Amino acid sequence: MLDDRGVRCVNDEQWVTAAETSECAIAHCAVGDRETARELLLWTMPHRRDDGAYWTGIVYPSDPDKTMVHFPADEYSAYTAAAIIMAADAISGGSPASTLFTAALPRRNAYQHVRAL
Repeated sequence: MLDDRGVRCVNDEQWVTAAETSECAIAHCAVGDRETARELLLWTMPHRRDDGAYWTGIVYPSDPDKTMVHFPADEYSAYTAAAIIMAADAISGGSPASTLFTAALPRRNAYQHVRAL
């Protein structure tokens, strides 16, 4: 994770993606940490384009004199926007789907759900 930037796409690189940051926000919602989830979702705002779409990723250079770059090269995707929408919904509880990834599920033995071969 890059503080105040987002979740890294690759552990040892300086780039983050809006989708992975949103997925991390959903995970924080799932364990009841909505404050961190909100903060993570706010970190995706630099990815938002003027037309409302979201850049897939941003490279934040180590050198402060260099500017950030969109990565992959100027890509914006439906899955990035979808991840942000799902995270916003999970945080706000705005729709019946908001608990899709965050609601407590009953624990069951996996063998009860697998047919014998």
